[in-house]
Order: sequence, then C-alpha cells, then structure tokens
Amino acid sequence: MINQRLKFQQWEDKVNKLKFFAVSLVSCLLAWGPATADSWPSKNDKITIVVPFKSGGSTDRLGRSIAQHLSKHMNDAAVTVVNKPGASGAVGAAWFLQQPADGSTFLVTHAVPYLANNVMLSNLPLEWSDFNFINVQWPQTSLLFVNKNEPYKTAKELFEAIRNEPGKVSASILQGSGAHLQLLLTLDALNIPRSNVRWVTYEGGGPQRSAVAGGNVTFTLTAARGSKGIADKITPLAINSSDGHSAFPGVPHLNTVLKAEYGVTVPPVANTYATFIASSKFAKEFPDRYKNVVNAYQKMVQSEEYKEAVKKGSLGAVWTGPERSKDILDEGFATMSKYKDTYDK
Repeated sequence: MINQRLKFQQWEDKVNKLKFFAVSLVSCLLAWGPATADSWPSKNDKITIVVPFKSGGSTDRLGRSIAQHLSKHMNDAAVTVVNKPGASGAVGAAWFLQQPADGSTFLVTHAVPYLANNVMLSNLPLEWSDFNFINVQWPQTSLLFVNKNEPYKTAKELFEAIRNEPGKVSASILQGSGAHLQLLLTLDALNIPRSNVRWVTYEGGGPQRSAVAGGNVTFTLTAARGSKGIADKITPLAINSSDGHSAFPGVPHLNTVLKAEYGVTVPPVANTYATFIASSKFAKEFPDRYKNVVNAYQKMVQSEEYKEAVKKGSLGAVWTGPERSKDILDEGFATMSKYKDTYDK
C-alpha cells in the first residue's frame, strides 16, 4: 500500500511538473510573439536609404533629412544614406530591389517621373509592381529658367532663339526624366526641331541647376523649390502650375504662355513626386515590420521638429499615405506610359 501511494505521488509530481512547464512555455510564447513583432527594428539594426542620384540635389537632401530624423522614431536604429547614381535613377532603383526585402533598405526618389521612366525605358529588371509607395512626401512643380546673364526675358524669346539659331542654345537635363519629356513635347508642339537644342545630360538636380547658374548651359526645366537657392543667378521664365510658387512670384504658367503665344499646350509631365518607397516583397513578407515603418515614418513627417527642419532646408514634408500615394503615382505612370515613345522620335 505504501509503495502504491509512493508511486502515485511520484506520478502526480511528474504531471504537475509537465503542467507547469506547459503553462510556462505558453506564457513565454505569448509574451515573445508580440514583443518580437513590435520590437523591430532594435537599436542594433541598420537601415539604408538609397538615393539613386549624386549628392547635393534635392532628392539627396530629402533622403538625408529622413535618415537624420527617422531613427528617433524607430528605436534609435542606425539610418544612413547611400547614393547609387546612374541612368537617371535606374541603377539605384535596380540596386535597391537586389537588397534583402526585410526592411533594411528603402528608396527615396521621384516615383513620377524618374522611377516611372526607369521602369519603362531602361533595360534593367524593373517592374512598377516591384515598388510599394509608402508616401508622396514632396510634390513639386517645375520651373523653366535661364542663366541671369542670358538675353532671354520671356519663354517666347527663348523658344524663338531655339527656332532661329540652331545649336546656340543648350539645355541641362536628366536623361529620360519628365522635364526632358516635357521639353521634347514642347518643341514638337512648336514645330521646332529637337536637334536645334544642345542637350547636356547630368546625374542629379544639383549639377543640373548648377550648370545653368554657373553659365555653362543656357536653360533647364526642373523643380522650382530646389531652385530657390540659386534665385539670384537665374531668370525664371515659366512655371508648371497655375498656383505658381512662393519663391518665384508672378512667373506665368508655361501652358498659359504657350496657349497665348502659339495656340498650343503640352502635358505638365515635368512635375515630380518625391516618394519614400519600400519593396512590395517587404510589405507582403513582413507585414508587421511594414506597419512599424509606416507608423514611424508618419510620426516623423508630421512632427513639428521635422517640419521645421525641412522648412530650413527648403524641402517638403506632407503626409499623403500609402493608398492615396499609390493612386497619384499610378495615374502618373499611366500618363508617362502614354508618351514613352516620344524620347525615340
């Protein structure tokens, strides 16, 4: 009888130990699961923002502003910028897609028009569906301007010089960009041969603007806000928005000029949308991490500290959100697709 009781007691002790172990295991799993989902990134994680242009341009400055302030909203993870210029942004976009889709790498570029044209015109393995557009942070209108020492004081004077003096006038461009496309469409609408302009290609908005500000190139069409810093070295001729721009008050809309002087208009495809971008794979394979990034990035963009920083840097910071950003950019991609063959004419 004593042996039976002893055996029963031993069996009961084993059962109780197993119960305790099971409860402990479940508790640990429950506690570990959400903590793991919410804890990424940690302070030891490294995040890279790819800017597919050279340093110094507005896209590069925007990417660096994000890197500087995003870390504070992502558990102090290290956030750095890497520049991967080439082929008007296509090289950097392709490199971005080759990185692990685990949230360690993001892309900052003008999704329209540059990334759209990268997808349509480059020979690199890029698909529009490869990209998840977290936020259109900086919609920008474009400005047509010449060096201040040029004799042209109106857009018509510039266009007539291109028409009547082939080869004299030069333009700084980002090959395959929306501004490049709009200039081509404008010349076509005015029946001016494209070869009348000497096209000078640059990698990045900074060098593109500097070429005109320094007198090396006659004119360009590029983002107005990024051109604020060289306002004293240029003469603005037209802008791509009926609302104008506070840095260049009184500058007429380009289509208003074209309609009044020539009876034509062209699509405003030079306007740009600087966007914070993830890979579609990341959004699908790591949904919790993706939500963390979106939430942290939104807090950053809407913080007073960041708004003050971008204001000082002449950058932009608006919260558009993934859904609205996708709608805007999908529409822009469709418009760019409509005119993609124009470059080859």
